[in-house]
Amino acid sequence: MEKQSLTVRFNILLVGSVLLCGLLLGAFFLVTLRATLIEGLNRSGREIASALGAVIASDILLDDRFTISDQLERTMEKNPEVRYILVTYPDGRILSSTFADGLPEGLLALREKDDLEPHIYSSTDGPIREILYPIDDGITGYLRIGLTEREARALVERRGFELSLVLLALALLATFLATRYAKL
Repeated sequence: MEKQSLTVRFNILLVGSVLLCGLLLGAFFLVTLRATLIEGLNRSGREIASALGAVIASDILLDDRFTISDQLERTMEKNPEVRYILVTYPDGRILSSTFADGLPEGLLALREKDDLEPHIYSSTDGPIREILYPIDDGITGYLRIGLTEREARALVERRGFELSLVLLALALLATFLATRYAKL
């Protein structure tokens, strides 16, 4: 009876330690992965905005809406994480956008043009991270680029699932080894 109790205690101690360490390391890994992916999304959004702003700056001054619209569509095609692009005049009026059915209600009011930090909005497509970029320091206008976090979230979820499977395998291995060596 005493030997069986020792085996159970040894199993609990070893498996519990493996699970606790695995959970802590897994949580740290997933939080770090998510933060890295979000920072990469922000950086990607700023790079897209900078490149697009440089391309369309003169078109804004010429009020060439056709060329601006064409550039916005090309940018959307090349960057699957981009959900929308708005081009505004310095006073906030819309010059061009990629919304075919008109702007979602309240989207313009959600943003101050002086606040250049990324904002997160809820949408039917999941969280949207919006980057505001001043074209020529805001003299020519502004770009608002909405990026989906869907791919980043899906990757974190996949890695979390894979990590859970590895942790389960380690717990089973620890249980087997603890039982085997406790019987010796």
